[in-house]
Amino acid sequence: MRDSYPSLLVSGNSGDIFIMTTWKHCERMIAKLLGGERTGCNGESRRDVEHPRWSVEVKHRKSLPEWLHSAMKQAEIEAEHRVPIVVLHEKNLTYEKSYVIIRMDDFITETEGGDWEIPTKKEGTD
Repeated sequence: MRDSYPSLLVSGNSGDIFIMTTWKHCERMIAKLLGGERTGCNGESRRDVEHPRWSVEVKHRKSLPEWLHSAMKQAEIEAEHRVPIVVLHEKNLTYEKSYVIIRMDDFITETEGGDWEIPTKKEGTD
């Protein structure tokens, strides 16, 4: 079974062990998985993870909507040899602006384990 949130066992001053699942820790773990570096809050409006290819914004929540979990389960059941994804489309938006949800482990596998190349800028862009 996949973990909902990355966690870290930490020993407190009293010797007690507790699980740390803060948004900062989540950003660190996601950065590590993607081969990037957490930028942290430095007063600037920046992405959460510095990466040569991806602009990463991390959202850590206590729970995600059940319908989203259900949609992913449905995609996984029907996947066979394919990679399961969930596509979210909002009414009145173009289909190209839909969101694609993929599990992190599948994303890493499908993008060849983080062998990232920095894309060149498209002609006519700054």
